[in-house]
Amino acid sequence: MLAIMATATLLGQQHSRGDAAAEVAVNGDYTSAKYGYSVRLPDGIVGLRPAAPAPQHGFGATLPNGLERYVWVNAEYDVLMLGDSVRAAQDASARLSTLYGVSVVASSKRELSGLDAQDVTLVNQAGAGSVNYIHLLVAYRAVAGEVGVIYTLGLREKTRSRKAETLFAALTESFKTRDISDRARR
Repeated sequence: MLAIMATATLLGQQHSRGDAAAEVAVNGDYTSAKYGYSVRLPDGIVGLRPAAPAPQHGFGATLPNGLERYVWVNAEYDVLMLGDSVRAAQDASARLSTLYGVSVVASSKRELSGLDAQDVTLVNQAGAGSVNYIHLLVAYRAVAGEVGVIYTLGLREKTRSRKAETLFAALTESFKTRDISDRARR
């Protein structure tokens, strides 16, 4: 169940709230020492993350106005050895395309807290899906002598909205990398 929640967060899926003890609310600042980042949820947004002892990859949050708008922040070790933000973004986009029937319509280079990142937009052109718009920001962080870390920030919506994009922009602007200590990685 815990692995499913981490994978669900990675793919921008909401996980059920069936077991309240299995989830912890996230308000304001969120820090992951193991994956070396912090981010701030905008006021009024409450995220959910798996409770310990589950790995603290990140969280997901349903935005105001119901289940049609969802943001997530996730960090994973680069176990596929993708090695850069371009390939990491292609991998995430392919998974989301399969899951939601969306296609990449735009991709550009960007930075996230000084890291090379890819800003990707995926759309269901027919507009007939439960998810028709996804905005991704995928960054890669090399870690000396270790496997790298891939950071994914995402927004998933039925219909694109300016308000949700503004909240997503605030989330991405608040993202900061932090030291990854040897103790936190083990």
